[in-house]
Amino acid sequence: MKDTKLCNKYGETVGVKYDAVATANPRVSLQICTKDRHTEVAMLLESLRHQTFTSWDLVLCDGSKFPNGHPNAGQPNLFANTKFGHDMIIRLKMEGHGVQVIIDDGSGVVEARNMCITKDVFENNLLIRLDDDSIVDEQYLERIYNIITKGLVKEKKGYRLPNKGEEPDVKPEKIGGVSGVVPTFGAADFKRNVDCVGEVMSKIEFDDNGNITVLGDDAGYLYNEARLLPTHHLRSSFIFRRDAAIKVGMFPIGLGPTGFREESKFSVKLLMAGYKLFVDTGAICWHNMCPSGGCRAPDYAQKVQMGDIQFRRWFKHMISIKKLNRDMFDCSKWVIKNG
Repeated sequence: MKDTKLCNKYGETVGVKYDAVATANPRVSLQICTKDRHTEVAMLLESLRHQTFTSWDLVLCDGSKFPNGHPNAGQPNLFANTKFGHDMIIRLKMEGHGVQVIIDDGSGVVEARNMCITKDVFENNLLIRLDDDSIVDEQYLERIYNIITKGLVKEKKGYRLPNKGEEPDVKPEKIGGVSGVVPTFGAADFKRNVDCVGEVMSKIEFDDNGNITVLGDDAGYLYNEARLLPTHHLRSSFIFRRDAAIKVGMFPIGLGPTGFREESKFSVKLLMAGYKLFVDTGAICWHNMCPSGGCRAPDYAQKVQMGDIQFRRWFKHMISIKKLNRDMFDCSKWVIKNG
């Protein structure tokens, strides 16, 4: 494995590509955008190291900077340049993963996510968007990967993976995106874009044996069993196709840098382009919802305000899609507050 410096037109180093070891399965690019969340990124990468699916490369877009008062204030403080980050990347290389580090220019998280698509040097067609403050269960990647690569067979209640030699009812190329369930550790009154889902997104119930019986996710749904279901909204950690993303115009830059919104409009754009979206309610990715850090633009407050306006427009469109296709959805509760 060799390291290759990535430079811009001025000859300045903007990232490093660490070549991967070839594997039998089609590879996936894991896309993580981060800013000043070194601890959270470390926790996420450690959970990724224990995945049952291992044919992945990492594209890390990092906008971290040294804080005010530091001798290098305002300069990049990349996770990859820390002692632990450097050692983690070496370990990932030894375990057969390619790693690409991109320096984020601070334009915002949506722009950073699109940069992970356009500047991905591995050119994998399958991409997985992950929040930097998430922790994934060990089968998460494998479960969503199997759906988008094998297709699905229709059953009375939901779908299942096809058996060997069985023709799927939903062809893999017709699936635009797949996610698992993304419950959050944030409390129900955590004020971050949760007016319409606050009573659901933090609801988790266990039986006497410690098994999850009711699980709420960050799209505002409650589930009580593991099933493969159609959805109109990809959760915050999902697999999608590069060619499909480029076809629909990638993530919508006009929606600002906050979470929840770019997935919403991106999901609608995929549906309008004729793709199908699915959720595996047995695949779990825990969302820490850290209140600080994250990719943020200098005009963050203004972008949030504009994002609220845009999101409300698309939210109404999403609800209309849900009403028109009511039999597609198996959700026990949808909470809407304040109109």
